[in-house]
Amino acid sequence: MELVISQVSKTYANVTAINKLSFSVSQGEIFALLGPNGAGKSPIIRMITGFTQPDSGNISLNIDGEVFDAGQNVFGRCALLATTYIIGTHGIGVFMD
Repeated sequence: MELVISQVSKTYANVTAINKLSFSVSQGEIFALLGPNGAGKSPIIRMITGFTQPDSGNISLNIDGEVFDAGQNVFGRCALLATTYIIGTHGIGVFMD
């Protein structure tokens, strides 16, 4: 399984929240999004989970060679869960069936 973020951008009004962000996370890796307020952590989490769409770029999840775009119904095979804790940090868990 691999999560792939490729050249993703997101703009709100005249503010660029994310500008051509790319990274990938493979099965078994531990990954963290760190940054100050306004760095774009929340928008990327919302796009990974399909709550919002990127203005450009691609977000995909590769499960056993089958590729799903962010926002597609992959819940039969896995679940993407986004959480916000009281202290304001975010976490995403990817759980396999």
